[in-house]
Amino acid sequence: MTEYIILSDIHDNLEHLLKVLSIYISKPVICLGDIFEVLVSKSKLETFRFETLDQVLYYNPKMTEVLDSVRMIKGNQEERLEQLVPSEKLPRKLYELLNNMQETVLLEERFLFIHGQQFVWEEIDYDLWCPNVDIRNPFCLFYGHSHHDAFFEVVDSQPIKIDFTYSKPIFLDPNKKYLINVGAIKNDPLSYVILDTKNNIITFYH
Repeated sequence: MTEYIILSDIHDNLEHLLKVLSIYISKPVICLGDIFEVLVSKSKLETFRFETLDQVLYYNPKMTEVLDSVRMIKGNQEERLEQLVPSEKLPRKLYELLNNMQETVLLEERFLFIHGQQFVWEEIDYDLWCPNVDIRNPFCLFYGHSHHDAFFEVVDSQPIKIDFTYSKPIFLDPNKKYLINVGAIKNDPLSYVILDTKNNIITFYH
């Protein structure tokens, strides 16, 4: 398989997720995290006292069912969920989902996938944020977290924004370095990326 659906930041929007998955039934999917919308903010972590799952999450079992065959990366929402809810209080399917998530995924030693909460972010233009990361190997870093799709070429360790057209394929030169924000499924319009690893092509969709 050479084509992958790369998506991120679902934030409990099952309707949008199903819309994308129904288009690409046979293609493998990599989700870059923030599947759920945790109801407790970071500022309340220290004072929170767990009683029921409903305090933390509007849990829909359909979400874990739909994501059963999806390769998943842990986002900051999932990290917070694990901090707030004792593992023995999690529904079995939800526990298994969280337990099987990875911090990163690497394909073919060339394409690296991560959520993005690990980075320090910089506003390089008005409302245009980019992680401050020195990409060396592999040559493409895919991430989410900010909910805004974007495409950068890294030149002399500096991200240079590249404009793109939705649904138009973009060739990735293996001699260059790229940062690719796949956007968010939660958004309206939603956004995601298709990666063709055989031909080094990405296509943004919304």
